[in-house]
Amino acid sequence: MTEISSAIVDEVAIQVPRPERSPTGPQRRSLRSRVKAVVDTADPVGLLEMGCPTDEYDNEIDDFVEMLGRTDSLTPLTAGDVIAVWEKWFYPGVAGTDPAEADDLARQLNVVRYA
Repeated sequence: MTEISSAIVDEVAIQVPRPERSPTGPQRRSLRSRVKAVVDTADPVGLLEMGCPTDEYDNEIDDFVEMLGRTDSLTPLTAGDVIAVWEKWFYPGVAGTDPAEADDLARQLNVVRYA
């Protein structure tokens, strides 16, 4: 890379705001606890009702915490976001991907973002 193009890259990198990451420490633990309460209560796939371990939804909860915790985006979660998380960790069409159910869970998760 030439000196000029290197300088331009450095200048652009300085000007582009970097996205904030999810909260860490106590803030993250608090948000995670609230998200876990919502997801476990909803038990969208019915796993807890079947007697699965209480950590059954941990991967999904972590995804929701990451999405909700980003300070560079105040866009609320949507039913599509919820469905994408369930399908990422389970399979397309898994229970909990009904649009009305996913919308309800998204609304509940958006509430706990600011609790």
